[in-house]
Amino acid sequence: MKRRFLDVVLDTMRTLTIKTGYPVPISRSDVYSWARELNLKAKGPVVLYTGALYQIMPYLESLVSILKRAKESRTFLELMGLGKRFASSSLVKTFIKVDKVKVATSNAILRSIVLLLKEVGVEPSYLYENDLYSGVLLYDLGLSETFLLQAKRVYKVFKERGVKKIITVDPHTTYVLRNVYPKFIEGFDLEVQSYIEILSERIERKRPKETVEVVIHDPCFYARYQNIVEEPRKILEASGIKVLEPRRTRRFTSCCGGPVEALYPDLSRAVAMDRIRELSSISKTIVTLCPICFSNLSRVKPQNVEVIDLALLVAKVRGLMLGK
Repeated sequence: MKRRFLDVVLDTMRTLTIKTGYPVPISRSDVYSWARELNLKAKGPVVLYTGALYQIMPYLESLVSILKRAKESRTFLELMGLGKRFASSSLVKTFIKVDKVKVATSNAILRSIVLLLKEVGVEPSYLYENDLYSGVLLYDLGLSETFLLQAKRVYKVFKERGVKKIITVDPHTTYVLRNVYPKFIEGFDLEVQSYIEILSERIERKRPKETVEVVIHDPCFYARYQNIVEEPRKILEASGIKVLEPRRTRRFTSCCGGPVEALYPDLSRAVAMDRIRELSSISKTIVTLCPICFSNLSRVKPQNVEVIDLALLVAKVRGLMLGK
C-alpha cells in the first residue's frame, strides 16, 4: 500500500507538470494574479521569477490531504488508479479545495517583495503567464527526466524574453537555478540573486512605531547551501525588528518538515511539531523566509503563535501599502 501511495503522488506531480507546467492543478492566471495591480513590465533584462512556489503551496496542501485520505482507503486508491490517470482526469480539480486565506497570504507576500524591491530602487520585469514552476520538487523527489523537461522549458522562456539576471523569491528556487540548472542545461549563463541578498545590500534603516521582537527560522536551502544567513537578519534589524535566535540556528538550523510532506505527511508533521515547539519557546512570532517552511510550520502552530513571512512583516513595519 505504501508503494502504491508513493506512485500516486509522484505520477500525479509528474503528469501535471508535463501537462500544465505546474505540479498541482493551478491555472496560469492564478499564478500571476498577485502582480496585476503592480504594473510590472512584461519584458526586461532583469526579471522577478517566483518559480510559482509560493502560489502552489495552498494547492499542494490540498492535494496532499486528498492523497493522504486515499492512502487510508484502498477503495479510493483503486478508483483513482495510478497518479497519471488521476492527474489527467477532471477528478483532480474536483477534489482540490484551496484555502482562500492561504492564497491571499501567498499573494500578499509576493506583492510585499516587489514593494520592498521598489523601495530600494529595483523595478524588475515579470513573466506573467510564463512564470512557470522551476521544477525543484521534481528534482528533490528524483524525477530527473521530468525535471530536465521543465528546466529546458523555463530556460527557453528566459532566453525568449531577453533575460540576463533573475531575482528569485525563495531558497529552493534560488538553489535550483544556481546549483542545478547549470548541470542540466548546457550554456546556462544567467545571473541569479535572491531578493533577500539585494535588500540586504540596499535597505536603509527605518525606526518602527513600536518595538517588534521575533524568532527567526533559517530555511535549510538558504543557510546550508547558499550561505544566506546574515542577510535576512540585516533586513530585519534595519527595519527596527529585534531578532532572537533559537538553539538550532543559522547553518545549524533545523528542518521544517518539508519538502517530504507530499510523500510522508505524518513524518513531515512530526518534524514540524518539533521545530515549532523550539521556536515558540523563544518568541510567539516566528519569521520564515520560505513558502515550504511557512506552510509546514503554520499547519502545526498553536493558536497563540504567529508564523509570518519576512517580506510581509518587513513591508508592514516599513509602512508599505500592500493592497488587497
